[in-house]
Amino acid sequence: MDQLILKLSQLNLNHTHLDLQDEICSQEPSHQTEEPLPMYPIGVNDDTNPSSPLSSNPPSNPPTLFSTPSISTNTTEVSPSPSPQSSLNTLLNSLLTKPEYLTHPNLCRIRQISRSTDAAAAFVGKSLYNNRRFHHELETAFLGPYRDAQRGRKAPLNKLVPITGWQGVEPDVITGAILDDCPGCFDWICRRLPGMDCYGCNVYGWTYVAIAAYARSVQILEYMFAWDQPVGTMNLILCMPSNAFQMTPIPTPLSFVAWRGDLRFLESLLELWKPCPESRIRKGLSSVDKYSLCTFVTEKVAVQFAEIGFPMQDTVISDVDRSGPCFTRLATSWHAAVQNGPGFLEYLERHSKVSKDSLDVNGESPHHYARRANRVDSVLWLQQHNGVPGMASR
Repeated sequence: MDQLILKLSQLNLNHTHLDLQDEICSQEPSHQTEEPLPMYPIGVNDDTNPSSPLSSNPPSNPPTLFSTPSISTNTTEVSPSPSPQSSLNTLLNSLLTKPEYLTHPNLCRIRQISRSTDAAAAFVGKSLYNNRRFHHELETAFLGPYRDAQRGRKAPLNKLVPITGWQGVEPDVITGAILDDCPGCFDWICRRLPGMDCYGCNVYGWTYVAIAAYARSVQILEYMFAWDQPVGTMNLILCMPSNAFQMTPIPTPLSFVAWRGDLRFLESLLELWKPCPESRIRKGLSSVDKYSLCTFVTEKVAVQFAEIGFPMQDTVISDVDRSGPCFTRLATSWHAAVQNGPGFLEYLERHSKVSKDSLDVNGESPHHYARRANRVDSVLWLQQHNGVPGMASR
């Protein structure tokens, strides 16, 4: 009799345990708005809690984000569904155990995961970020200025790192978002980092505007111009040095635009340009930059540049003569325009004060440049408009 009573009591406890598990599984997560994920990588192994899904010994069959409750028909065995937190932790762990710091591709993947379910996003915002202890490797991750990614220490100011970073080293998340022209991730970062805005610079000193101009990231530039406060700030930054840590003169973001030779990108940039006092931005382009522009821009673009303070029709690249206070003429806007064609030569004919048959430091005229570049159309135009040296005196 005593054994029968003992078995009945055990069966009653099992049913009570099942009822509790069914009640937990039947509870629906509350629908809440998406909350931001933290900037720093989260999914690094946490050895402090052996039972954590982020521990160094994860379960053999890790749950997925889209797992459904699995309840066995056996009355003595119950398998409740994994919580959104544990599911998200498992995915983040697989995404972020390799990089030293959070990269842009991983940020995109995290943002996609965070949009999967309201429950997962709510868990990330409420408990995951607040309760996680960063792994010791994350303590060396950098977001501060001029830090060397390869050696983890401050780099000297006279060391100019390539704008895309060291070869073979993944760029930081902000630089990666700009290079990939992803305004969504860039906005996500700007709104969540204290003191962060689009006018800052990356760990190597390159300004975000310069990186966008170099990478021809039109959508990022559109976002930056929309942020423009006060009006004209973006114009000034485009005309300022591209690197905040370099003491020697370096190109401006507009210089990168000129060197790229991408007419469509340049036209898109000019559409975003807002009125700004001419005297404040006149130094944004050097004579070499204007020379580069003369090789590919249209008359319409040249007029727009003249209106904002960058006339290019009278461009003369000069070098200081060491023998005295005079300049040696290296090339002119005419030497560059022969690569552009008759359309731009017509523009210079109407507006330029520089002679079309002027000679460079080697004694070569624009006519020589056109012949060397096999621009037959420019050669014919110069011959028809007295652009060959000595032709006017004949």
